[in-house]
Amino acid sequence: MCALLPQQASSSIGRASVSKTEGWGFETLLACHNLQNTVKTGSNCHTMSAQSEATGSALDTVFLWVAVAIVAGSIFGFYYFEPQFNALVRVAGMLAGIGLALLVALQSLVGKAAWAVVRDSRNELRKVVWPTRPETLQTTAIILVVVLILGIMLWGVDSLLLLALEFLTGRGS
Repeated sequence: MCALLPQQASSSIGRASVSKTEGWGFETLLACHNLQNTVKTGSNCHTMSAQSEATGSALDTVFLWVAVAIVAGSIFGFYYFEPQFNALVRVAGMLAGIGLALLVALQSLVGKAAWAVVRDSRNELRKVVWPTRPETLQTTAIILVVVLILGIMLWGVDSLLLLALEFLTGRGS
């Protein structure tokens, strides 16, 4: 929890919110969130003063423009050095430039927020219970059987409609 706000629980029974509107632009009820002075990254809250937010945004803009310039320079270098170096060296140089640009971009507030999303997504993927191989094969077999049955049914309906059309128009055999 943040020391910024009085300690209040978000739920009287200690469970997570079940609101269907959570995350859709409505204000949160969590005690950790104060949208004007707090940035929530992962499970940690960080307070920011108005002055550091103003100077941080200008510095963040500089970091992002430098990252864009590095990517543009690495792409330019890839094509500019085409006659002198083979493709492997040029691709390695471009990948190094992109890596450097990512490191620079991660220094900005936007980059830190993006990295927090990646980290949180990775943590959520670890919580996923993946199906076992027999479950996957069984589900695939069921889907194939259903598709086969539906295909035969649609072929039958199509054939009946074709026969009815031929009968009504007098065409065909």
